[in-house]
Amino acid sequence: MHPSFNGFFNAVTLTGSAGFLVPASVCTVIALLAAKRKFEALLMAASMITAPMAVYALKSTFERTRPALWDVPLYWGSSFPSGHTLSTTAFALALVLCIARIWPQRRGPVMLAIVIAVLWTLGVALSRLVIGVHWPTDVLASLGLGVVIPHFFAFMFDLHQRGRARRN
Repeated sequence: MHPSFNGFFNAVTLTGSAGFLVPASVCTVIALLAAKRKFEALLMAASMITAPMAVYALKSTFERTRPALWDVPLYWGSSFPSGHTLSTTAFALALVLCIARIWPQRRGPVMLAIVIAVLWTLGVALSRLVIGVHWPTDVLASLGLGVVIPHFFAFMFDLHQRGRARRN
């Protein structure tokens, strides 16, 4: 990696780390609960608990060697999938889904959230490649799985709510 990019891409990568995402997730869940948005709090919590579990399970299963493009600090675990990318994508999309449910008639906040989420997740994914700790397929698969996890929980929770509404 060219030295002039080090600071920028390392900073972007940090926004996809557990040190950033865990406090952000906890604060978001607490704020949603305080706003009496139980569904959204559950969606965020479930997404952010599942994402690192999926990362751990997949890393343990595939044990893919990280690229050795240039000398980089040691990172734990195998290369596949990118935990930073998967967790960032799951958080960002869960937040977009929450915003869309809170303000269903307001396109502006939802579109802004989508743009920020896409730029952030792509930035983290790119940073993992530029830093040299992942293969392109690691981040592509992570982006895909990070999209699936919040959508899965939103779908399941909606099904549950519809079932409860029919019984009542």
